[in-house]
Amino acid sequence: MKTNFIHIMAGIIAILCFLGGGLGFSPSYWFAIVTLLLLLYLGYEIYYCAVNEAGKRWLVNPAILTSINMFGVIYGVANILYYTSTGEEDMDMFGINYQWLSRAEALALLGAVSMWLGYRSQFSVRMARWLSELCRFDVVLIREWKLNWSIVWFFVLTSVGCRLAMIYLGLYGYNADLDALLAYQSYTQYFLMVGQLGSLALLALVLHCAGVKQPSVLAWECLYGVFLCEMFFGLLAGFKALVVMPSLIIAIGNYTVKGKVPLVWLGAALLSLGLAFFLVEPLRAARHHSEEYDNRSLLSISAALVETLDANDTEIQRKDSSGILYHLLRTNLTGFSAVALRFRETEEWNDDSPASLTNLLLAPVYAITPRFLWPDKPLSAVGRWFYEEVLQLGSGDTSVAMGPVGQLYLAGGATAVCFGFLVVGIIQRLVYQAFWRLNSGGSLLVYLAILGSIARFESGVDAVVITVIRSVPLLLVCQYFLFKRS
Repeated sequence: MKTNFIHIMAGIIAILCFLGGGLGFSPSYWFAIVTLLLLLYLGYEIYYCAVNEAGKRWLVNPAILTSINMFGVIYGVANILYYTSTGEEDMDMFGINYQWLSRAEALALLGAVSMWLGYRSQFSVRMARWLSELCRFDVVLIREWKLNWSIVWFFVLTSVGCRLAMIYLGLYGYNADLDALLAYQSYTQYFLMVGQLGSLALLALVLHCAGVKQPSVLAWECLYGVFLCEMFFGLLAGFKALVVMPSLIIAIGNYTVKGKVPLVWLGAALLSLGLAFFLVEPLRAARHHSEEYDNRSLLSISAALVETLDANDTEIQRKDSSGILYHLLRTNLTGFSAVALRFRETEEWNDDSPASLTNLLLAPVYAITPRFLWPDKPLSAVGRWFYEEVLQLGSGDTSVAMGPVGQLYLAGGATAVCFGFLVVGIIQRLVYQAFWRLNSGGSLLVYLAILGSIARFESGVDAVVITVIRSVPLLLVCQYFLFKRS
């Protein structure tokens, strides 16, 4: 069957499922059926793309990654949560039922169709070709695999220094203070960007070791050293994703260059995930409950990490280890998107709220305008607004993502869901066609550095646009100096 016919049929089914939920058709099995339809559609799209892009490392295609990770897991497989006692408790707490869940799932199917439609459209293909010719990427992107080692070490040392400064100022990871974030709000984004230079140096080292014929022993030693450094700072940040990310960078980089999945580094990613669950949760508990814990001291945070291995924390670690499946299921965003859908249709809310269509459309403008030029620039507070106003869980420092489906529906209904994911698909095609060059170290560095942000965007679709606007120019400069020019 032709792809256009599949798009049309899947779109019609999504609309009918959405309208059916609006008429009150809400048995639990219908939610399961809509979820299964989403997974079947994603399976078709992934298979079609993999067959037609054979030899092009389809596992690192942004549209496929979004289909697998966000739609397939977050809006798909993880829906099994709502057939457990925990899911039923969540539904009661947030005032939703299978009707709202089914409608949110139908919107996810509509979003998936729109994304793939944008990715496959002739408009995106022609626009990508025009953009490449206009910006002369072939001239700017470095095709070599050899590195400028002085620049690599400059990136690593600058990243380490920046993160140490963030710890001292109370800005780093889970240890950040709200007062410090507000005091340094004009510079926080720049701290984060400089802190990511370590991960960029690790990616450059991976591409070098995988791309050259015989990498030196020193190159491998540098790779392992930077890898351990990034894992350590990931643990200090208190975020599981930052602990796993170094292993994933090495695995994905090797696969992209060589076309083979390195089982050793996939195993390292799984081990680092276990390490993250084993250490991060006790560290977070110490952050709030230990009187000796100093969130602005490297020694204090490191000591808390060591203390998590003590026998006194055995019960905490056992409880957390047994709850790994629970944490994985909690990645689900269908419920939060359903809450956003119910809130829009049953409550009165201010159009000037952070979730309004105006703020969504102005997000790129906010992203490229420095705060020192616009002191009154609005803060990005959609997650906190959703936590306090929609979920009504009280006030505090916590923010909760409602998912891209919920964000778009709150901003402009089903039309916004279609248009928003259509734009995401077009952007993914632009990035893929502009920077996917297997014979260019610089091009793959740019591509892989932004791949995660354009393929996984739980906080909202505006993150995709913001990432491209902010990161691509900076990454083009970085790759120009990281790799040697022939």
